[in-house]
Amino acid sequence: MASLSLERSLNVAKVCNNIISFIPGIHFVSVINKNGRMIDTKLSDDSNTKNLTQQELEMLYIQRALQTCMNKELDKKLGSLHYTISVRDSMLEFIFPFNNEIIFIATNNDLSIQDTVRQISELFKELELKTKIEIGDEIA
Repeated sequence: MASLSLERSLNVAKVCNNIISFIPGIHFVSVINKNGRMIDTKLSDDSNTKNLTQQELEMLYIQRALQTCMNKELDKKLGSLHYTISVRDSMLEFIFPFNNEIIFIATNNDLSIQDTVRQISELFKELELKTKIEIGDEIA
């Protein structure tokens, strides 16, 4: 059991490191569990989060988890959710559901949304990840 947990932790860290290393303009990558708790995070530029208190950062993560969960409720009627994008004055937020977790990515607000989604999707394929909300409910 400990070996499986260690392997999972290494995979999560690998995902964060690869995304932040290979895609320019990313401020941070966080993996969040379904309850909105941060599992792992990697920062390249914390300018967008340095003004947030720990409580505000936790609230942001919980909001993204709740948003993803609520979107899933409509999957049967509207189709599966591939990703969500929030556009702010200071950054773009990309939310990719996978397994029972969420990859939350903040980038420069001047990046091409289509190019960034394509790069992230290609990286997921290279890492042999399939984005999923729950095991068995394939998203991409």
